[in-house]
Amino acid sequence: MRLGNYQTWTSEPEANLEALMMLIRRYLKGYGPATWEDFRHWSGLNIGEIKPAIAGLEAELDTFTIESQTYVSLKGEKKVPTAQKLFLSGKFDQAVIAYKDPTWLMTEAQRKSAWTVNGHCSAIIVANNQAIGLWKYDWKKDTLQFTVSYFETPCFEAEIKQELEHFASRLDKQATKIQYKGI
Repeated sequence: MRLGNYQTWTSEPEANLEALMMLIRRYLKGYGPATWEDFRHWSGLNIGEIKPAIAGLEAELDTFTIESQTYVSLKGEKKVPTAQKLFLSGKFDQAVIAYKDPTWLMTEAQRKSAWTVNGHCSAIIVANNQAIGLWKYDWKKDTLQFTVSYFETPCFEAEIKQELEHFASRLDKQATKIQYKGI
């Protein structure tokens, strides 16, 4: 009462349901196809909270199964394009952390290498739809130094160098040193 005028908040179930349905649509637009477990992991909501919205969206969703996992996507969504040969993700990239189980991209051992004990997600190198290593950069005086750590056998060095040089060019710097090492 001392804080001045305020209004008591009351829940509006219809508006809340529509908002949740919009959140699911946006998630699937950005990260779909995905499983409901992926959405729950990303949103922090439990199945009881999202069940009414799933029922309301039933006519808008396509459902299919791959390797005993059920996925959903928005109807009419274009098929996922074939990935480019090489992609450098950023730290905490949504393509990795938006899924409960990132083993579609990397093995469990690689996932453990990519995440630190305090929850930081490293920048990942993806080639031919599989994680092949990690990358980072450091400023050494006025020099931009890259470190590439491979999960297994070094590969795609020319393509990685080209992407790192492209990254450096956006900072008006030259990639003066690229260090390669195994994990």
